[in-house]
Amino acid sequence: MTSKEAISLGTKNVASALNLSGRGVIEKGSFADLLLLKEDLNIYSVIANGKFMIDQNEVIVKGTYE
Repeated sequence: MTSKEAISLGTKNVASALNLSGRGVIEKGSFADLLLLKEDLNIYSVIANGKFMIDQNEVIVKGTYE
């Protein structure tokens, strides 16, 4: 399995199965949700709806990101 296929399994396919339109993809018109990981797979930054929730390991917004 390629890394592209693996990422799709955890993003696009899950969003599709849950009927989350505009989620799980990076494309024009989507919600701009991104998870940036460090090399050791720890979270570095979280962007939800185009806004930083966690940036460079610092929590910017606490709570759920809906």
